[in-house]
Amino acid sequence: MDKEEIKTVIIDAFKDVQLGSGVSLKQAEAIDSYCEGVSERDFMNLPRNEITDNWQKIDMATLEELPYLAHLDDKGFRYYIPAFMISVLEDYDHISMRVICTLMSLCPKKDQYFESRIKFYSIFNDAQNKAIACFLTFLPEAVELAVSEDREVEKSLVNYWEKFVPEK
Repeated sequence: MDKEEIKTVIIDAFKDVQLGSGVSLKQAEAIDSYCEGVSERDFMNLPRNEITDNWQKIDMATLEELPYLAHLDDKGFRYYIPAFMISVLEDYDHISMRVICTLMSLCPKKDQYFESRIKFYSIFNDAQNKAIACFLTFLPEAVELAVSEDREVEKSLVNYWEKFVPEK
């Protein structure tokens, strides 16, 4: 499967997803700084200046500037993860926080947070789970991963996503 085929699978699986009441990237940035200098009202208004109804319109610069996947809630994660996955396919850079955060967010570690991460992923429907599994399965063929990220992708599949890999 090549990059374009993987992108099509992701787009099809997430095509109608909107942010809704989920945490936005600017809100996640505020959370990352402990909401310092951001009132509750300002925090709630942050998404008004963001694209929240069509993740495909979010540009690469925004994803690069705001790679705060760790601070999203499940709805925010479901909305933004397809844009981040496609960005990795389009512009893989092993030192980019956009890339690092994308891959780390899809790798549930077998630690004390494992069950909560798995519960977090439960928001995905079957097509979305399969799209993520497809992305992780074929990413090493689509881009030349750094050794550490190749291992991260492999762990992601073993720890959770391989059960969603479509039969060949």
